[in-house]
Amino acid sequence: HIMKLSNLFIDEIGKIPESKVFGPENEDDRTSIVSFEIGKNDPEKIVSLLAEKGIIIAKREIYDKPILRISPHVFNTKNEILELIDELKKL
Repeated sequence: HIMKLSNLFIDEIGKIPESKVFGPENEDDRTSIVSFEIGKNDPEKIVSLLAEKGIIIAKREIYDKPILRISPHVFNTKNEILELIDELKKL
C-alpha cells in the first residue's frame, strides 16, 4: 500500500512541468519516502501553503539544497496523494 502511494505520487508529479524527483528511478531500489522540488518554488513557502490546507509535507536539505519530502504511510489514501498533486499543480 505505502509503495503504491509513493509510486502514484512519483508518476503524477512527473506530469508537473519543472518538477524533479530525487532518488532511484528503479522502483525496486526506492523507499516510500519521496524527495522532490517544483522548479524554483521556495520549499518553505510550499510547506506553509499546504499546511494551511491541512496537507503536511516536510522541507529537508540535500547537502545545502532545500527540497520537499513526503512520507506516505498506511493511514494515507490514494485520494490524499491526488489532492496533494492537485495543490502542487496550482503553484
